[in-house]
Amino acid sequence: RLAPAYRRLFELSKVGGADFEADESELARVFAAVSSAAGELLSDLGEEGMYSERSGLLLAACPGSAESAEAVCTPDILENLRRLLDAAAEESAPPPETGEL
Repeated sequence: RLAPAYRRLFELSKVGGADFEADESELARVFAAVSSAAGELLSDLGEEGMYSERSGLLLAACPGSAESAEAVCTPDILENLRRLLDAAAEESAPPPETGEL
């Protein structure tokens, strides 16, 4: 299931960012394939719904099967996901130390 995604990443690495917009779209498709496979694996293991909030954001970012026309994943969706993950990380980070006793 992940072999096609790996091949796409390998091809992108050979191109080296020659067409940034096309690369973003391809990375979004790869992300959809990987997150879909991860969701299926968790479901098969009976772990569906038993993961962290940030893992849930990753798994739900691109709904639908990556192998079907139902999959919807775009660079804009991934940029929004990055913002959500950054916000979640900030919320869960411990407060900075002030150095005062």
